[in-house]
Amino acid sequence: MIKNDRQLTITQQKMRRALESAESVEEVDATTAQSLREFASELLGQIDEYLEVRDGNRHDFPLYSVDDLAASLIKARIARRLTQKQLAETIGVSEQNVQRDEDGGYQRAALSRLADIADVLEYRLVGALRPCEATTPARGVQAVTRAQDSAAQLGFALGGPSREGGYGSRIIAVNIGILQGSHEAGAPSR
Repeated sequence: MIKNDRQLTITQQKMRRALESAESVEEVDATTAQSLREFASELLGQIDEYLEVRDGNRHDFPLYSVDDLAASLIKARIARRLTQKQLAETIGVSEQNVQRDEDGGYQRAALSRLADIADVLEYRLVGALRPCEATTPARGVQAVTRAQDSAAQLGFALGGPSREGGYGSRIIAVNIGILQGSHEAGAPSR
């Protein structure tokens, strides 16, 4: 994923070199030439995506799993036309912290940091948490209890007011649906 204009320039250069190399080896090794064209096509996809987000033509970033959250936060930063340095200053951390967080896919960032970033970017995470397999009501209630305990340790409340008097972070809107039973717990979004 391209994260800034410097990386955009580097990726454009790589794409041009890949296409030039594909042309030069076409007659000698068609398989290598095809691989180079496919690589250039992947780079073009990254370039197009970055330009689309940066230029304000894309504002929503679907999440299919928790793993997609980091890329979506980076895209939201780009869409808001903030540099890593500007984001760092806004949330009160060093630019290196933001760089490390983004390079590491926000894997070491606390949930509160993710919430702060989304809030600063004026984005909200909305979605549903669904079980991967059929769950009995008892197991579902136990899962909800564990989720509430974990959230409480992080300073959030599922289904109740947070320490700030609101309902969790403004970006958190989690609905836990149980397949077999009518138990639900959720944190209303703003």
